Amino acid sequence: MGPRRNHLIWLSLVGLALCFAPSISRWWALGFLTLPFVALGLWRRIDPPPPPQRVTLDGEGVTRELRGGKTERVSWKELIEVSVLTTSDGPFGDDFFWMLRGRDGGGCLVPGPLAGDLMGRLQRLPRFDNEQAVRAAGSTTEAHFLCWKGEAGEGLVAAEPAPTISAARTEPRVAPS
Repeated sequence: MGPRRNHLIWLSLVGLALCFAPSISRWWALGFLTLPFVALGLWRRIDPPPPPQRVTLDGEGVTRELRGGKTERVSWKELIEVSVLTTSDGPFGDDFFWMLRGRDGGGCLVPGPLAGDLMGRLQRLPRFDNEQAVRAAGSTTEAHFLCWKGEAGEGLVAAEPAPTISAARTEPRVAPS
């Protein structure tokens, strides 16, 4: 819970308590009770939400453009480790992150909602542990799940997008009579 929300809760509780205080005018108490909602509106105008992040998957690797202009990138050729980090911030905050580490020690942290087709690509890595990914998806605590560890160059199998599978509906055959 952020400091702003804590302040709003305390102001609301004080306003509510003043409503029931016998020596305070009800109008003052009502005014104090509405103060947190006015403050919340002002904070939203003063401190707008940060610009969105963007994650790009291509034939070269994974790139995450962070708020503020910074960029994280790992190439498929240099990829040596795939993990999942989970937090207890859900369901109202990001609580699932793919952590892709490159041979040089750099890497890319991809929030679950921005992962797109990443899982489909990662599942093509040799020895990718789907069970660890499933365990991570069910985690509600701070945890680390190692899904794949390999050598530089093994990640190239994830460079191409997953093939599109189309299902055709066929009509049932009727035997001639």
